[in-house]
Amino acid sequence: MRKHFLVGVFLAVFAAGIAAVVLLDARAPEPRSTPVAPLPGRPEIDLLAMVDPSRDAVKGTWTMENGRLVSDDGAASWLELPVLLPEEYSFTLEFVPRAEAGTVQLLLFRGGKPFVCRIATPDPGRVHTSTVEVRKDRVTVHLDNRQVADWKAEVGDRQLRHEGVPGLGISAGPVEFQKIRLFEVAGQGRRLWPPK
Repeated sequence: MRKHFLVGVFLAVFAAGIAAVVLLDARAPEPRSTPVAPLPGRPEIDLLAMVDPSRDAVKGTWTMENGRLVSDDGAASWLELPVLLPEEYSFTLEFVPRAEAGTVQLLLFRGGKPFVCRIATPDPGRVHTSTVEVRKDRVTVHLDNRQVADWKAEVGDRQLRHEGVPGLGISAGPVEFQKIRLFEVAGQGRRLWPPK
């Protein structure tokens, strides 16, 4: 009698488990942060206008001051740039190191694989312009109209909060970013969030 009772309990628990699995599988899927719209169809796309520091900061404190993005003075601060990049593109930054020299770091993608580009930030208080050209076979970096790197970028596995999303970082700050622009060469990028 006890044996039959235990078998009955087991079957009841097993059936309840199946029912629970079915109920879990029937739930509506959680929303994903998939890109919602193509980037504006202009030669140069203003990524700075898309940044919301309260949403996009990953590490450290980032603020907007008179339309300019400013990092804190901590090391290894990172912020996501809320787009998915096209297949080939050029990326331009204008920035001013406000204090000590360090590096500006860009988490970018080539062939769907991430890599980190580090750009020296000499001469605090001076405006610097850097352009990173990402093509299928190589990456070229310019700083203040001088080519400073031309290499077949080594790819890695780094990512920030959202997979496939580029990022902006610093090794020392604060750094003021006056322009962050994307030029699409091949393919089309997409926004991560709806336009405001």
